Amino acid sequence: MKRSFRKVFYRGIIALVSIFLLSGCNKADNKKESRNRMSYERLKKDFPVEKNAKLTVWYQKEEEEQFLLEAAEAFEEKYSIEVESHYVKKTDYLKEIALKSKSNEAPDLYFISNAQLQQAKQYGIAKPVEFFPQQFWEENYPKTAIKAGSLQDGIYGYPLYFDTYFLLYYSEDVRYAPTTFDEMIEYGEQLSDKKDNTNLFKWDLTDPYTNFMFLGDSMELFGDTGDDTSLFKINNYQTIEAMKYFQELNNLPIGTMQTVDYETVLSSIEHNEAVFAICEMDAINRIPKNSSYKVALLPELTDEIESNSLSITELAVVNEQSKQQKAAELFASYLSYEFANQQYDTIGRLSAKKGIFYEDERLQMIYRQYEKSMPIPKGKVMEYFWNYMRIANENIWNGATVSRQMDEVQKKMEHLLSS
Repeated sequence: MKRSFRKVFYRGIIALVSIFLLSGCNKADNKKESRNRMSYERLKKDFPVEKNAKLTVWYQKEEEEQFLLEAAEAFEEKYSIEVESHYVKKTDYLKEIALKSKSNEAPDLYFISNAQLQQAKQYGIAKPVEFFPQQFWEENYPKTAIKAGSLQDGIYGYPLYFDTYFLLYYSEDVRYAPTTFDEMIEYGEQLSDKKDNTNLFKWDLTDPYTNFMFLGDSMELFGDTGDDTSLFKINNYQTIEAMKYFQELNNLPIGTMQTVDYETVLSSIEHNEAVFAICEMDAINRIPKNSSYKVALLPELTDEIESNSLSITELAVVNEQSKQQKAAELFASYLSYEFANQQYDTIGRLSAKKGIFYEDERLQMIYRQYEKSMPIPKGKVMEYFWNYMRIANENIWNGATVSRQMDEVQKKMEHLLSS
């Protein structure tokens, strides 16, 4: 009897201790979650802004006007900080900001693509992000967005929205999205008797950004943050094999670089002609939600050769020369984090922030593609790279030796980087 009592007693003690420990863990977890949820809301208290701040924001794209107007109004109501926005259409946009900074006429905050971030820093007009710790970024943004807003020495830009390349397929002709280009070709062969062969596959043959997917996933293109010029290798074995695959596609009835551009692709979608098409975000905005076109991840080339998708991310960057840097960063974080849910409704672009639910499944799939994508590398040198690749793509498509073309691009870029 005593033994039974002891067993029951000890089991009871163990159960109570377990409950206590578990409740303690749960409380700790809840506190941690609460801290994470509150980290943004504590911003104003922990990161005091300048008194009587009034911000000036510059942007380059007319489509961003409504987004900024609505965000500025909500921001002023919450934080009592006035925001004045200016559409600035200048060829040398960053240079203009740098020049105006000397006369105190420059913006406190400005919008650029991640491709321009390195140049912004070189002009002395990009201030590193201060407030949020790394944990906050990792919990609220995908690696793609963090890399897009970063240089080797830290984060400089608050991610706003993005564009990337993805696959559209016509679900009345194809039940399932292909996972490789090999599968896509097989589907096309099965449909060749029913469809015009020239409409089976559509992408902009002239665009080096679209054709980037055929460079595979094994090249070195300036490292994770896209600004390390010591890391460049475009003529390795895997990349050459991927480009050979690109060349072989010319045997299919796809068209020529003189007859297929992006407008041709969009037109074929609007008329329900293309079976497979590689598109950007604007394609979704041009076809109805109930369209038979579905979105899928960009397929790999084969089971052995991976593809790659580029993305470009719009950033809000605080001017290093601003006298209201804290207020500017508060607005940048507000646009990126708190106002993120309104971005698609105001400008038809998907926010880079995690955790936003879209009823349209196509948009959810595009976000998944963004998470997998490679941010477009940074710096002026990339302008030369894209031009070299445009020429190489055309030569390879028309039958030139792949290795020779890729070696030529490698040598040109090495010479450019060394000088």
